[in-house]
Amino acid sequence: MVTLVNNFLKIILKKKCFRFISKSILSFYLIFFTFSLYAGTQYEQAIQEPINQLHETLINIMVISDTTSFEERYTYLEPVINKNFDIALISKVILSRYWKSIDEEIKVRFINLFNRLTISTYTSR
Repeated sequence: MVTLVNNFLKIILKKKCFRFISKSILSFYLIFFTFSLYAGTQYEQAIQEPINQLHETLINIMVISDTTSFEERYTYLEPVINKNFDIALISKVILSRYWKSIDEEIKVRFINLFNRLTISTYTSR
């Protein structure tokens, strides 16, 4: 009789242990999944933020284009372009195979010129 009770207790404990483990695993996956969705949303927002900021600025420039000069629009757009575009990297990609052979002064002049061209192009549209 004692062995029967012991066996019965072992079975109950195994079931409780199994339930506990399965609930723990399920809880872990639910928490992990929830946080991964939250992290993914933050990551997506971080990626979209510069694009949204640029679009908002361009729309504002289109709205005020009739009442402002080119220089005013340029000044308004310049910080947004400089913040959201890596002009130096884009310049390096444009001049890719010539980049290493070009003098440092010419690189700086090209980057500045390309930066002004980019801002001017957006400003004039």
